[in-house]
Parts: sequence; structure tokens; C-alpha cells
Amino acid sequence: MELQRYLALATWGLWGAKRREVRAELEEHLLERVDGLIVFGVPPCEAVSRAIRELGPPERVCAGMNQVYLMPKIIKLSALSALLVSLGTLGMTSGSAQVAVTNKSPNPPVCAKARNGMQSNDFIEVISSKGGVYCYRFRQPQQSQYYLSLNSLERTLKPLGVRVQRQGNETVLTFPGARQPNRLRTTFSRDGDRFANLRELPFNFMATGLPVTVTGWMNPTIQVGQTTFTLGDTQLNAPASIIYESVLMDIGSELKITHKAASFTNRAANTDLGPQFYTHTVRMNAPAGSIIGIFSRDERGLALIDQAPLGQDGQVDLYSMRDRLQFVSDPKELTPYLSGGRGQALLVRLTGLIASDDTTQKGKYEIVLPSQTTSDGTK
Repeated sequence: MELQRYLALATWGLWGAKRREVRAELEEHLLERVDGLIVFGVPPCEAVSRAIRELGPPERVCAGMNQVYLMPKIIKLSALSALLVSLGTLGMTSGSAQVAVTNKSPNPPVCAKARNGMQSNDFIEVISSKGGVYCYRFRQPQQSQYYLSLNSLERTLKPLGVRVQRQGNETVLTFPGARQPNRLRTTFSRDGDRFANLRELPFNFMATGLPVTVTGWMNPTIQVGQTTFTLGDTQLNAPASIIYESVLMDIGSELKITHKAASFTNRAANTDLGPQFYTHTVRMNAPAGSIIGIFSRDERGLALIDQAPLGQDGQVDLYSMRDRLQFVSDPKELTPYLSGGRGQALLVRLTGLIASDDTTQKGKYEIVLPSQTTSDGTK
């Protein structure tokens, strides 16, 4: 609902200076919340919509405001402030509902045959050997995977009206209005907590039959039907790129781009991808904060997936194995071969929808073309 229409409906029944005063107070409260959401990566238009949803239906706000203005004038202003706080609390399904994550998974030994033997070095520690089979452990395992704390998820969702059960090594969640429960499998346990792979989140929530959306780039907000919560907390930020990678993999499969072989840039684990790939700065006609995904191929036909949020300047830096790209709108045009000395790349804009009652990828993306037809990458 448009902000001005919402303010008009929420102050219905008040007149003159009273209505102007309440309207200004409401608008200030909403815009402060919008600014806070934008800081966490929510696109401006979505931030306005979410702030309005959190405050609640305008009819309820209107009723509350009318009650406030029946009070003696001395306590009116303090009551108005309290009302705004309470309305925000009632209208929000998440607020500060944060779910903890970790990127410290167990580091089990790996065993493999080595004809020429194997010795410990700066990267691995050989822990046993027998019959030419060596078992070793990485000294500094790459923290490329992120995991949801299922204990934290349960504590967060219970007060929001979600039914939580444990069945074996699974957490079973029944969201309000869900067609059926969804199950999160425990990947590993540690110190009394259980953890599920964050990358599997879109698949896990498909069973609900509810629309599931994600917004933001770091510490994203997840909305399942009318229930919202945030991933990440003060201990560790949660990168949304892991979720977007899973969504792009499914989109690529439907477009017959990633159905054979694909790899990710893995932005969650790599902070500096410049030396490995070519950086392409692309200008897009889309709202700031939009997640732009790119598909490109190398000379072997292997598809590479990357994604990043569009900046306020309308530009986004995307990675490819090709130094020179030509942008196409038809997936069939993505080939391992150069055309005019350029590889091909296809761009999509993600809508934020990661699961629904539709088994296809409908509604999750749109194929887009940038302002330029080609790009020369840099390293």
C-alpha cells in the first residue's frame, strides 16, 4: 500500500491540527523503520512495504489513534508514543527475531590412495596411512558452508505461532496457513545444538505451499507466508549469497544452463575473487539492491554462476571466467565458443521469491539485459 494512502487511512476520523500531528508522527515512525531496513540491504520500495506491514492494518492504527485523542491532553503525547511502539510490536512477525548461524563445521579426516606417498605440510596433516591409503585433515578448513542453528530457529519461531516438533534428527516446522510441515535435517550436532545446511533452505521450505521470500545481501530477512525472521546475529553475519546460489542453480537447470555441470564463485567464502576471475562492471536499469545473477561458460562448457546486489549508482560488479563478454537474452546462445572474440553471458534479476506452491521457477526471476551490450573485464 502506498505510504500516503496508508497515512490517510490510519488518521481517518481525526481532523485539523490533530490529524496533521498524528500523521506527522506516524510518517516519522515509518520512515525511521524504512531507513533501518535499507541499511540492512532491503531495497527501498520493499522497505516501505515491510515497514507498513509491521505497523499493522490502518484500521487498527486508526482505532488506536482515536482512543488516544479521547484521553486528557496531558497524557496524550506519551500515550501516542506508547501506542506506536505497541502497534509496531503487534504488527511485526519478526522484529528482532534473529536466527544464529555458524560457519565452523566438523573437520573429519579424508582418506585417499596416494601412489607416491603423502606427507604433512602447511595445508594438511596426515594422521594415518595403511596399504597406500592415507588419511589426512585440512589444517585450516575452508569456511565456505554456513549452517542454521536449529535450537536458535526453534526458539525464534515458537513465539511467532509456528508449531515446532523434533522427530529423530529433524526439526519439523508447521507455519500458520501452511499446506504441510517442512523438515530441516540435522547436518551435525555440537555442544547440545544441532545445525542444518543453510544452502538447503529453499528446498526445505518448498513443502509449506506458502510463498517464501528472501531480502537483503547480508543478514537477510526470510518471510514464510506472514512469518518473518532474520538470519545472522551479533556473533556472526549470515551471507545471503549462499541462498541465492541455490536459487540460481535451480533457475539455470530449468533454462538448461546448469543441468550438466556448474560451479559457483562462492562469495561467502572468498572475499577477494579478483585474481581468480575477470570483474565485469555492468549497468542495470533496476531498483538499487536488486540481486543480479550471471551465467557464463568457459571453453569446456562449464557454467559459472555469480551474483551481487545492484548499487545505488545502478552498477554491479559480476565475475566471469571470460575477459570479454557479450550479453544475450536466450539461454540457447550460451556456448563454450567465442563469437567475435567474446564469450556469452546471460543476466537475471532475482525477485526474492525462493519457494512457492509452484514446482517450476516461475516468479523467481526475469531475464534482463544491461545498458551495454558487451563488457571488457579487468583483473
